[in-house]
Amino acid sequence: MFFSSWKLFSVTVLLAGRADGQYSASDVQSHSSSGDCWTVVDSKVYDVTSYAGSHPGGSGVVHGMCGKDG
Repeated sequence: MFFSSWKLFSVTVLLAGRADGQYSASDVQSHSSSGDCWTVVDSKVYDVTSYAGSHPGGSGVVHGMCGKDG
């Protein structure tokens, strides 16, 4: 499984709930729905829930990344 090699990721988009700014793979995986979508890009965690509808390729592109390393 791809997540087995994940460590903790620095957050560039501040997400509520973690004062230390570190998120585990399970933290990201728990936000894997179209209504609550986090993803990892270049070792940074992003909450892309509100962006999905604006993506030029359509929301399905973003929703396919929910809870995963994009």
